[in-house]
Amino acid sequence: MKRIIISIGAFCLLSVVLQGQFILNGSAIQLDENCFELTPDIPNNGGAAWFEEKINLGQSFDISMNLNFGCKDGEGADGIVFILQPLSTSIGDVGSGIGFGGIEPSLGIEFDTWENTEINDPVYDHLAIMVDGQPNHNFGLTNPIPISDSDTNVEDCLDHQVRIRWDANSTTLEVYFDCVLRQTLEIDLVNTIFEGDPLVYWGFSSATGG
Repeated sequence: MKRIIISIGAFCLLSVVLQGQFILNGSAIQLDENCFELTPDIPNNGGAAWFEEKINLGQSFDISMNLNFGCKDGEGADGIVFILQPLSTSIGDVGSGIGFGGIEPSLGIEFDTWENTEINDPVYDHLAIMVDGQPNHNFGLTNPIPISDSDTNVEDCLDHQVRIRWDANSTTLEVYFDCVLRQTLEIDLVNTIFEGDPLVYWGFSSATGG
């Protein structure tokens, strides 16, 4: 099972976010006020949870959440993706697409727990910043690195703290895993990826494979 527990800190639209709702797709269900199960422990499923209102990337945000990647290592797939995209609250390709595949334009921060050799995944559970619904690492914005700096396996039945910070002034994106900075990317998201449109949906997707 892939689960997320979402909490919002130092968000540019804090009061609005706390009053809003999440739109669920696919296999995703809401377990309590802030906890969502994106996929059950069965093959070929995909789920997504999207905040119902768009945010403005012209303003900074800081989002913290707990992610749980399930308990299966050798048979566990496929991961969780944090996504920014302006299109809709649907879900992308499942399996190796992790619910992110095919969504364009988009930015995805993938926490990938399965090695798909055909898209150049490394053997370890890995983190990378991807673009335009393309799961192939030949086209990623950052190279994949281990998700955790202390363990190659995050399918350990535990909740892991993830923090994503966007500094609109310096156009810097930071990704933390268990309080450790793992990825930093300097990029003009609005103009480079979203063609000048600062308004995007944010949410999470997940998928299981065969």
